[in-house]
Amino acid sequence: MSGEFTVGQADRLQRASRTGLRPSLLFSVAAAGVVLVFVFAVGAAPVARAETGPIVRVRVLANQPEVIISNAKGRSIRVVAGARELVVAGVPSGARYETQGKGPYWVKTAKGATSNVRGQLRVDKTSGGLSVVNEVSLENYVVGTISAEMYASWEPAALQAQAVACRTYALYQMAERVGAPYDVTADVASQRYLGIRGESESGWAALRATAGQIISYGGRPALAAFHSSSGGETASSKEVWGTSLPYLRSVSVADEDDSPDTYWRFGVSDAHMARGLVQLGHKIGHLEAVEVIERSGSGRASKLRFRGASGRATVTGREIRQVLGSTTLKSTLFDVRKESGKVVFVGSGNGHGVGMSQWAAQAMAQQGAGYREILSNFYPGTKLVGVEDLKQRFARRATPLAWTQTPQRAEPVKSRPLKTKLNGDPAR
Repeated sequence: MSGEFTVGQADRLQRASRTGLRPSLLFSVAAAGVVLVFVFAVGAAPVARAETGPIVRVRVLANQPEVIISNAKGRSIRVVAGARELVVAGVPSGARYETQGKGPYWVKTAKGATSNVRGQLRVDKTSGGLSVVNEVSLENYVVGTISAEMYASWEPAALQAQAVACRTYALYQMAERVGAPYDVTADVASQRYLGIRGESESGWAALRATAGQIISYGGRPALAAFHSSSGGETASSKEVWGTSLPYLRSVSVADEDDSPDTYWRFGVSDAHMARGLVQLGHKIGHLEAVEVIERSGSGRASKLRFRGASGRATVTGREIRQVLGSTTLKSTLFDVRKESGKVVFVGSGNGHGVGMSQWAAQAMAQQGAGYREILSNFYPGTKLVGVEDLKQRFARRATPLAWTQTPQRAEPVKSRPLKTKLNGDPAR
């Protein structure tokens, strides 16, 4: 692995040469003391990668004033968002910087946050600062999401179902976002991706057991949405997002009893609730009453009516969850009532409720179901196919997806056990 840092485009090379520095010396300037070297040990170095399938572009950071990128050899370079262009190791370098050679790479922000990823890194100058995009093979991306989205200690079949869902979701977004600067984000706006820090032995095992398999509907990757727990019945895509997808319909869930969110209660002060309504464009004064006036087919609160001293407001359950926070108002499957000085929500489930319930997948696996059965239960009418089966379809697009040429054997990285919680809103 070379892991060298060079400026990847001709115009930036010319800019660098005008400063009196050869491009190959940009790195030496950084390593010599202009930029501190940051190396963050994460266990043993990887011996191989799962570099097969298309390249996923993951935005791991956004709106950063500066970042420091380090490679496995301990060399670092600083990238700063200048007024009009990037400044790489003190040299103006256009609007984009790209690492050269294979990772792993470490990224450190000005506030101390770090990421450790495989593949390559691309830094773009945007209106909000620096955007850092990890360009990584599909399988390396998937193994960095499995244990970020599901407990690594769970049943193999549940982890295998999660692996297929993560892989499929990535491909769906790649097909939808052709021409965009990135395919997915590393947070719950897409699905959680922690890079090497998110890898686990059980995650690698799930990756190998499902290598290259995705959920397909009508010859295309399905929108493989998933959530933590449904509260007894999943939601259809129509009732949550307004778009009807045949394979994302409501299904009954028999067993989520182990979920910590089977039942929950959340209270918010009248004043806090009123501020949330103002954010939604409703000024109704002192809050007097609230009720659910419409429910979806799966029982979720579709519309709520608030009555205040100076007016009324009708809002959707999704809007209320948005302003109050999805980690506190865990789902829209709730009842609501007005108590003294506050609004109380009593509900069940965690997440948007569409697609696969992770806690139900674990329960099915504990009862002997395989990952194929789990997936067919939550995505009815779909098929399991190989990524390569869809390669030619993607290749015919005006802007085809980038595919790696030489698959390599995937082996796990030995690293510290990762402690993670299931997130309530992955793949939404």
